[in-house]
Amino acid sequence: MQLITSVQTASNNTDDSQLLAQSLDEQAERGHKVEKATVDGGYTGPLAEAACAEHGTEWHPSRLRGGRSQGNKWGWESYRWQLTEQGIPEQVSCRQGQVAVLEPAQKEGRWLARFESAGCATCPFFEKQCRVEPRQCSGPTLNVTTRAIQVALLPQRITVANNGVRAGVEATMRSVKHPFAAGKLPVRGLVRSHMVVCGSALLVNVHRLCHFFQEQAVSAMGETVLAAQRAGNQGDTRAQAVSAMDDRASISLILPLFVPLLIHLMTIYRRFRAISERRSALMTLPSVMPMPQPHAG
Repeated sequence: MQLITSVQTASNNTDDSQLLAQSLDEQAERGHKVEKATVDGGYTGPLAEAACAEHGTEWHPSRLRGGRSQGNKWGWESYRWQLTEQGIPEQVSCRQGQVAVLEPAQKEGRWLARFESAGCATCPFFEKQCRVEPRQCSGPTLNVTTRAIQVALLPQRITVANNGVRAGVEATMRSVKHPFAAGKLPVRGLVRSHMVVCGSALLVNVHRLCHFFQEQAVSAMGETVLAAQRAGNQGDTRAQAVSAMDDRASISLILPLFVPLLIHLMTIYRRFRAISERRSALMTLPSVMPMPQPHAG
């Protein structure tokens, strides 16, 4: 069962990775532990990775942000990178199987890998598609940044299972936007949009919880019917099944769903009442304000 635990409303120019970091912080304050996050390509980047690492969340992207590599050079994902247990780059191997140790460069965040000159001399891709550059003093050298290595390792996290999770999330988003015409909110402004989206998300959760508890009640009713048939009480079978279903629904359905819905509706009512009072106060003002008269002297 999929439930919506966080609702965020922001302008279109807000970075998705920033929203992910804020959502993890807010859910951690409420005591929610997010064990795994399957995200779209917009939620990739250093900020999202750092937020997931801070909260101990497994980060699995279904797509990657950014364009393709240049056509005349191989992408960094064409090389095989090996990291230590602490996540520090250790060594790299090219397509031809040559292995080189990664050494930190003078500039922070950059690494150098020096390959053997004999192996690169016989390579048909050297000084063409390969990113290894020839140098007179140190020989064939590969210059790479830490971020490039991290991005090159990201495609290994993309699996077919992530696409299935993404399809389910898209269905949840459709349930939130479906009540509105053309998938657009009938209000403007971040505050009003957030209130409307929160109400729609709350009703989606209520609908799914009702459906879930109904299935549980039907399952319990079926078990009660079977137990009654086995015991030989054919006459009271229907009454016992209905009583079990009513007790289960009244305890586990009404209380945990009606109270949050009532609180949210009261909040919306207070907000709209305050807006109406402001409008009425503005309408009672005189249409023509007296102009200040100039003083002589």
